[in-house]
Amino acid sequence: MSFIVNTSVAQEVNVCIEPKTWLTPADGRSVHKNRVLDDVLQHRLIMLGEHHQNTEHHKWHLAMIRDITMKQENIELAIEMLPRSAQSVLDQWVLGDLSEEEFIRKSNWKNYWFYDIELYLPVLRYARDKGIKIHALNVERSLLSAVSDVGWDKVPQEQKEGLSRPAASTRPYLFELAKSFRRHQPMEHGKQDSALKKEVGEKFSRFVEVQLLWDKAMAERLNVALNQPHKPQVVSIMGSGHMMNGNGAIHQFSAISSLVPVTLIPWDDHLSCDDLKPGFAKYVYGGQSR
Repeated sequence: MSFIVNTSVAQEVNVCIEPKTWLTPADGRSVHKNRVLDDVLQHRLIMLGEHHQNTEHHKWHLAMIRDITMKQENIELAIEMLPRSAQSVLDQWVLGDLSEEEFIRKSNWKNYWFYDIELYLPVLRYARDKGIKIHALNVERSLLSAVSDVGWDKVPQEQKEGLSRPAASTRPYLFELAKSFRRHQPMEHGKQDSALKKEVGEKFSRFVEVQLLWDKAMAERLNVALNQPHKPQVVSIMGSGHMMNGNGAIHQFSAISSLVPVTLIPWDDHLSCDDLKPGFAKYVYGGQSR
């Protein structure tokens, strides 16, 4: 359900930010890695973005997590890639009670997350080796499908996994969702009558509800993780589209918590240099092309 915002023609050369360098969109200036880390460590919620299929982003995740855990011990991870029903399997994995094959099968990874687990295994192995708890942020696909089919209000309460209605979308996020929706639901020429427009409008409304639910689910689980008695720092991994410009999961999190997360987004070829403006993220890393 993750989506790509502001897609454009892929650039052959990453001209917006040099590979393996850091930039602050607030002022467009480069910043040294040590300064980034010093700032990051002052925040209890550290949010790392990704373009799911970019192998360099996954390597960057591991490097960042290693750097953070070298400075702090009270660290836990939180990932978009599994639903909360897989939490016990993640706990068994971290305890070393499961082989990789058992973890993949019991977590239902291949049926829930459509991207190769090999991309994520280095971080999962590191967490297991260091005994770092991993929180599952997501909800069942059946709930997302139900909202897509009939809308949030018509989904039985017992199927909502304890979730309350998400905060209303920001207008910029709604605009990005509309662009994503149009790419997947093109209007057919000659069929733009009132009935069709109503049908498309209803589909878009449910599309927005699904995306907001996805964001709200992650925000609520992050809030739970942060409010454990031992008050850990939490490093989350999720698609950059859920973080850009303070929208998505960040917007939903701000509706339920006063904590201010620090957002770090790795660059990717599908983005436009025009995206690098104040508010895009606190820091942007020059991730290389895939």
